[in-house]
Amino acid sequence: MFIKTVRLNDFRSHKTISIEFERGINVLLGGNGTGKTNLLEAINYATRNFSNKTSNKKVLIRKGAECASIQLVVHKESFSFTIQKEITTTTKKNQNTAPQLCKVILFSPETTNIILGEPESRRNYLDQIISQYDFTYSDALQKFEKIIRQRNFLLKSLKKNYKSSVVDTLSVWNSRLAKYSENITAKRAKLVQLIEKYYSGIYNCVAKNNNTIKVKLLQSVRVNEEAEIVRELEENLEKDILLGFTTIGAQKDNLLIEVNEFSAKGNLSQGEIWTLAFTLVMVEHKIFTEKESSTMNFQEPVLLLDDVFLGIDQKRRQKVVEFIEGKGQVIITSADEREIPKNLKFNRINVKLDE
Repeated sequence: MFIKTVRLNDFRSHKTISIEFERGINVLLGGNGTGKTNLLEAINYATRNFSNKTSNKKVLIRKGAECASIQLVVHKESFSFTIQKEITTTTKKNQNTAPQLCKVILFSPETTNIILGEPESRRNYLDQIISQYDFTYSDALQKFEKIIRQRNFLLKSLKKNYKSSVVDTLSVWNSRLAKYSENITAKRAKLVQLIEKYYSGIYNCVAKNNNTIKVKLLQSVRVNEEAEIVRELEENLEKDILLGFTTIGAQKDNLLIEVNEFSAKGNLSQGEIWTLAFTLVMVEHKIFTEKESSTMNFQEPVLLLDDVFLGIDQKRRQKVVEFIEGKGQVIITSADEREIPKNLKFNRINVKLDE
């Protein structure tokens, strides 16, 4: 499977653009501000139903335009199909089945935020992967978030004016919250087990060292079972009322990555952080292409690598080449051809803004 054509109309900086890709490795070359990254963002949006840059749809639409459109032509075995996205400021969250048809994995400079950012960024990372192979997961997340909002609303009202009738209402929300929390955390834990299986080996191969890497899911409950979650919610009620929000549940899960028993966040160099982030992407690719996981209907995804060679040494650049060769279709952006290792064979695509 590979993306043959990307056509954009009024998306970000592009009034109109059409790019033809080939199988294998494609490199989008152009100066800063020519819209290379916008092309990858558009592919990600069309296939995964979200932007990796923003939640504000207005900034995806070119200034002065009323809407934007993305069209992908995808070739798979002996047939081809088209994925079409229209973006307006009133567009509701899209729930179509595009991720079933074409999977992509994206690395960008922002990928390091998974390592350096808040726990929410790591939960989102896990959720986005799960949503690509479990098509009930996004719906469960939305329902869970609605329950959390409602319970937090009741907690804040109790903080202002304690009423036993409102406390009684909380028991209903506790039960619903526990049910969805158990399900969501269990699926995250299963994914983290897969990540842990591959992470250390790939990381040490890229970094050329023998560090001890640990990956685990931190949970806010002692036992991730519905009855236990309900019991802990009841035990924490006084604290939750005082704080005005729910302190346990899947919304507090966190992905912990340790290098030599130290948390990756705040203890590593920029190069080491880059290696951890790039490893996450390659582990994700491994998960989707591992034959023993075929019961989950995995298929080889398209790799999108935004500025992957920027700011790293020659050793790491060569490791990128070793990992991406033979990985199906890869689309890379670069502002400087001198950053690209000389032994990398690729299809060159020059990108410039519309005249």
